[in-house]
Amino acid sequence: QQEQQLQQDQQQEQQLQQDQQQEQQLQADQQQQGCPASAMAPPPLLGLGLALAAAAGNNLGKGLQKAATRHLPQLDLSHSEVVLAYLSNPTWLLGLLLDVGGGGAMLGALASAPVSLVQPVAAFGLVLLAGFSHFVLQERLGSSQWRGAALAALGIVGMGISSSSSSSSSSSSEALTTAAAGQPPAAAAAAAVPSPG
Repeated sequence: QQEQQLQQDQQQEQQLQQDQQQEQQLQADQQQQGCPASAMAPPPLLGLGLALAAAAGNNLGKGLQKAATRHLPQLDLSHSEVVLAYLSNPTWLLGLLLDVGGGGAMLGALASAPVSLVQPVAAFGLVLLAGFSHFVLQERLGSSQWRGAALAALGIVGMGISSSSSSSSSSSSEALTTAAAGQPPAAAAAAAVPSPG
């Protein structure tokens, strides 16, 4: 039994060494191709930017569509001339394109950043919509609505700042992991422990 245990331990150690060699080879290949491992995953700021673009597209698109409906008949899908009037109106079409484009940008945002970051940023679209409604559509907003828009804008700025700092700390931890690769497990564990002070 001791011999079997010894053989199993040796096999596990050999497998671990093979895995480390494969990982080192993969990193070397990526560096030769000019794409280090840290470049493989998109930074959260890309996702936040896409989320902002999505929020702007969705909400400004809806605002433009509402502005266009002031000069269009009430939508009735059973009358083809009404549908054609909407489809031939440049403002309404631009709003539709922005809205659909915002949906595509949201898909990219969700693929590039955690939903816990993307969803609050998407709320920034309400700030844009509030401003658009007031200045373009001439709709009156109350003081509580303006305060809510201001708080939402401050929240977005705070999220951008915190995302930037977390992105830089994750890249430094990746560098530490890369430096520890290829060392024995005890040395790698020692390298991962922060020094006191």
